[in-house]
Formats: sequence, structure tokens, C-alpha cells
Amino acid sequence: MNRSNGQPPSVKISTLMECVKAAHLSTFVQSAFPHSAGMFVVGPPGVMKTTILRALDPYESVLTLSDVNSKVLNGIIKSQLTSNAIKSLVLPEVQRIYERDPRTAAGVEGTIRSLVEEGFSGASFEDPTVSRFTARALVIGAMTDKFRDENWQRWNDSGFARRFLWVLVRLGDPSILMNAVEAGRMAQVSDEIVQMPQPLATIPPLDSATRKRIRPLVRKQPKPCNVQYELLCRMTAVLKYYYEKNKSKKDPLQTIQEFGGSILGGAELTGLVI
Repeated sequence: MNRSNGQPPSVKISTLMECVKAAHLSTFVQSAFPHSAGMFVVGPPGVMKTTILRALDPYESVLTLSDVNSKVLNGIIKSQLTSNAIKSLVLPEVQRIYERDPRTAAGVEGTIRSLVEEGFSGASFEDPTVSRFTARALVIGAMTDKFRDENWQRWNDSGFARRFLWVLVRLGDPSILMNAVEAGRMAQVSDEIVQMPQPLATIPPLDSATRKRIRPLVRKQPKPCNVQYELLCRMTAVLKYYYEKNKSKKDPLQTIQEFGGSILGGAELTGLVI
């Protein structure tokens, strides 16, 4: 993660995809903390943010929402989140939520804020005396850095920002996408991505010594950053579990430290070939 000549560190796209998968599967890690947390991938247009989130497409417990309002979200909560059929909600374009009546957008934002931490038990129009299961979900989304900046002060003031791990990326070589068009074929991820099917049992947590080594990676996240810290520990536990299961020679701590460049000020994505 060391910067040289003022340049940001590099993160392989395969690493980022593995970490996005690990974030989704983090809900299966044994933990003393009930919150689910979330992750936003931030970057300029055309840096493959949506492609990275599509790494979650194979999972049945992931629901991708191209657009959402309070009524739809409340229906999803009742039918799928409270039954544990859905563990993660994916928002490929977060800004779509805000392209409507501000009051509607504020309602969706508030529900998402509840889902990732204290949990959501019912909408404001529902009878509060009726017992309901508390719904929680990991929320993973993508947005441009311009959109983040326009909303940051409000998100910071409301506590929305501190519930998410903020991943900032840009392409190390933007010309590769144009070169792919010129060649008439899609750019491909050059490195192998470890397979991570949904586990049949809970995943063991990290030991305290490893957690201590991870802690510095969240120092530039919105404060207090305990939610992001716990998510990062769970992600590392997931990587450790699957690397061992796949007999991979990869080091989970090395992977998470490489990923750390994207949450410590931003990183350049590498690892695309034509």
C-alpha cells in the first residue's frame, strides 16, 4: 500500500471482486455484534464499478435493485429479509434513489441506515404494537465521487456515512477500455478469483492478534469507525476460510491489506487484459 512518487497504491480488480464477495458472506461469520454494515464503491464514471458488483450475481441470497422506493423496500423487508432468504442488497447506481421526490429519497435512505446497523422493525405507518422480526441486511452500492461529495455533509451529520466502508477507485490505465473496443472484444480480469460458494455453516471469527493488524486500515473511514472495522474483520475471516477450503496459497491478510489501499485514500485498479 506504499505510495511512490505521489501515486496512489494499486489494487487488482480480482482482489476487489474477492473482497466484495467477502463483504456479502461476512454475515455468515460468528460475531458478537448484530449489525450487518455496508460498502460503497466510489469512483468516476466508467471505472467498472457495476462490473465489480456483478461478482455477486451468482448468489441466491443477493438481491440487486436497479431502483427502489419505500413501498418496494418495505415489501422486500417483510417477505425476504426477515425470513433470511436475502442477506445483501446491491444498489448498482445509488444516485437513482435520489432522482425523485426528496421526501421519498429521505425515507429510503433512513430505512437503509437502519437495515445496516440497528435493524428495521416496521415502517412509520405500521402499528408499532404488533410484534415483528427485526430485519438486517448488508448493503453494497456504487456511486460517482461527484455524487458522494454532493451528499457527504448530510450523510456525515445523520450517521449514514459511518455505517459504510467507503472504497475509492479509479482505473490505472483508462485507455484499456478503448483498446478493448478497438480490438472488438471485452477486457478480462487477468487473475484467478477464488470460488466462494455460500457456506452451509457459520464461519469462525478472527483471533484478536489478526484483528489488531487490520485496525489501522480503517483509520481514514468516517468516525467512529467501529462498524467498518468489524466488517473488515469479518471479510478477512471469510477470505481465510475460503483460501483454506480451496487450498489456495493466498494470504488473507495480504489480500485485505492490498484492498486497504482503496479505503485509505483511494487506489488504482489494475489487472485487466484484452
